[in-house]
Amino acid sequence: MMTFEQMLTLPKMQASIEEIQSLIRTHDPSATFEILESPEPEGVYMRAIVDADERWPVVDSFIDRLAEIQVDDELPLYVVVVRTPERMKAAFQRIAAERRDAGQQSRHAD
Repeated sequence: MMTFEQMLTLPKMQASIEEIQSLIRTHDPSATFEILESPEPEGVYMRAIVDADERWPVVDSFIDRLAEIQVDDELPLYVVVVRTPERMKAAFQRIAAERRDAGQQSRHAD
């Protein structure tokens, strides 16, 4: 089995990482990326940090191509999309407000 460092030096892996990053940047040009190693399953993990309310449109932009890379090219590349800390904080605040509002409405309905 190849080491993480060896996987990163493969021209196909480098090209695949750059391609997925490019697809993600079509949704968020300010996206940042971290390349990580993980033993389960072994492979290259890319964390994409995006400034977006919803992650799914970003995931939709690359998921088909990622599947091709994993199956056809047999490259162990995995991608996780997370929101920026500011977007996550705003989302948690919105959810908390919605729960408060729902709780107040149910008390008034009784």
